[in-house]
Amino acid sequence: MSVTLKGESALASQKISSISGVLEYDNSLFTVETADILPAGKDVKDCRFDPAEGKFSFKYDSDLTIKSTEPLLQIRLHTAADSSEGKTTVCVINMQWSSADGKQKAEIEHRIPAHITILEPELIGDVNGAGEVDMADARMVMQHYNGAAVLESIQQKKADVNGDGKINLTDIKLMMQYYN
Repeated sequence: MSVTLKGESALASQKISSISGVLEYDNSLFTVETADILPAGKDVKDCRFDPAEGKFSFKYDSDLTIKSTEPLLQIRLHTAADSSEGKTTVCVINMQWSSADGKQKAEIEHRIPAHITILEPELIGDVNGAGEVDMADARMVMQHYNGAAVLESIQQKKADVNGDGKINLTDIKLMMQYYN
C-alpha cells in the first residue's frame, strides 16, 4: 500500500520533518510490523508503530522535501497464515505532516483507502500444478534451464523459487531441498 502526497500542482512541494497517522486493517487477515512502515527518504531518526492500535509516526533528521504526487510512505501488509479468500479494505486515517519549526502542520487526507483482494496462495515450486513440490517439478525446471523444454509463463513464475527474476540452478536446488 502506498500513500502519496496530493497537491494542486505536480511542481508543488512540501518540507516535512514528521508524519503520523493510523493504519486501520483487519489483523485477523494481515500482520504489519514497524519494519513494514517504509517512509520516503532515508534520514529517518525515529519510526514507531503500534500494531494493536495501528498508530504510526516517524521523524526525519532534517526536513525532507516531497513533491506533490510523490510517495510519502509505503506499508507492507503480510497475509496471515490462516486468512481466507475474500476482499477487505485497509485505510490510513488521521495522517498528518509537520515542518521542523512546527509552524506548518496539515492533515493530508481524512481517509486513504486501499481495497485488497486476498486470493488462494500459490505453491511456489509446484510447476506442474500437482499440489506439491516434488522431483517432477525440479525435472521440468531443469529441462527448461537446459533448453530441452519451454515452461509456460505461469509455470515460469512458479519456477522462480527465490524470486530473483531468473530461472536457474539455484531454483532447482531449492526445490530439491524442499522436497527432501
